[in-house]
Amino acid sequence: MPCVSDVNNKKEAAYAASFLFTMQTMNIRQADKAEIKTINQFYKQQAKGQAKKGECIWLTEHKQQIIAALRIQPLFDEPNSALLLGVFVDPNFRQQGIASKLVTTACRNWQSDNADKTLYTFPYQKLTAWYQTLGFTSSTRADLPLGIESRYKRYSELNKELVVMRLSKR
Repeated sequence: MPCVSDVNNKKEAAYAASFLFTMQTMNIRQADKAEIKTINQFYKQQAKGQAKKGECIWLTEHKQQIIAALRIQPLFDEPNSALLLGVFVDPNFRQQGIASKLVTTACRNWQSDNADKTLYTFPYQKLTAWYQTLGFTSSTRADLPLGIESRYKRYSELNKELVVMRLSKR
């Protein structure tokens, strides 16, 4: 992202200034269980998916409005694994590094509390490089615990462009 003084035209300058302002005024935090209804309203307006009790939900807020969210779902049939789901940023706030900051913050916190567990995700193929910059590595289906493999199979039947990745342990 260019500095405001490095841009060549007014449109780029306005975008750069709005980027800096947004990054300085956003708040990333773990959601309270009582906020599930509000979080689900965000998902309903913006994307597919629904937050559920028992998930670890992280939010990015700007001016007290949710602009991004993600969920980490514990897997009761795979107690040493969890699944990163529902990473979504409001379209008005994309291309500003918000998703990277949210995923990094949530995953660091999750890892510090769950050092013995592995976090998986099923991103679109086109997002593989982005997830790699955040510390995820590609996995093959043969390497997966049975509970993760069965979920991946179910999800990939709905969308053929998914891959499976896991967060590298620190």
